[in-house]
Amino acid sequence: MRTAPRPAPSRRGQALIILFGVLFLGGAAALAGGAFVTGSSSDQIDRALEREVADPTRRRAARRVVESWGKDAERFLENMQERRSELVQQFQRHDAQRAAIDALLARQDEAVDEMTRRVLDYRFELRDHLEADEWRAVFAPAAGQSGTAR
Repeated sequence: MRTAPRPAPSRRGQALIILFGVLFLGGAAALAGGAFVTGSSSDQIDRALEREVADPTRRRAARRVVESWGKDAERFLENMQERRSELVQQFQRHDAQRAAIDALLARQDEAVDEMTRRVLDYRFELRDHLEADEWRAVFAPAAGQSGTAR
């Protein structure tokens, strides 16, 4: 019986890189950037704040929250990229020890958990600067998206 040839090593490595990029960076990027929890990017939120919040003092305060969130997200994503690179290197090594990979994954999980807490803090800080009607207008679902009462 004939078996199928094994894929070239470079293809297996590329598949690992793609898999980890999607699993670790994709989800983290959405979380950090706010899209996972708000359905909108920080740029979209900023434009909506400019359009919907008439009071300049509250608008500036809300925009500062979004700006801080964005900067925090950038730092988080840079760190996630470094962790992903370390993880890919470990997966590519034949002599890698499970303990080393487990430690990298634990650091990754801790970083995601911490960013999740910060995202929640940003959400409530932003809410403190908006009236209920402004909040609904800023986070209204885009045309064609389903949404729930906000």
